[in-house]
Amino acid sequence: MLTQFHDLTALEVKPQGGTRTHPLVFIHGWWGGAWVWDRYLSFFEARGYHCYALNLRGNHGSRPVSDLGKVSFNDHLTDVREVIDMLGKPIVIGHSVGGLLVLKLAEQIELPAFVAIAPAAPRGIISVTTLRVFLPYIWTMLRHRPYSSEKEGHVCGRPESVALTRASIGI
Repeated sequence: MLTQFHDLTALEVKPQGGTRTHPLVFIHGWWGGAWVWDRYLSFFEARGYHCYALNLRGNHGSRPVSDLGKVSFNDHLTDVREVIDMLGKPIVIGHSVGGLLVLKLAEQIELPAFVAIAPAAPRGIISVTTLRVFLPYIWTMLRHRPYSSEKEGHVCGRPESVALTRASIGI
């Protein structure tokens, strides 16, 4: 289900029955959204965790901005911190820039646990390989739309994630 933290949006899953002590907060990297965590949400929900996958500012209706290029790392850090403060003591998990945000948060506040999956480097690292891999998707990413193989008939994920992805890519 899509939930709100003021004007930030997140996918939320709550297991039936009891939940574990600390909720989980998942933070995507740039070019992503809460939908990238779909399979993780299902996995941890089945194990009794209340989960939130946050859409960072300017992504998928979360704290809309007029120019995403002007949103800073610190703006995203402020947003994540706001959600963490509202939830109490969540376990925070991030990938790519989300992983770097998690590392910065762990430096600033006490978290019960955190996971940084392939965190982005603190300074820009771009290689020819990176460009070659992303080149086929560059126009989709620059239009700020997630890539989806749904156009080729591949559909997976929670209904709310699929609906969010379909709305984002206009299908």
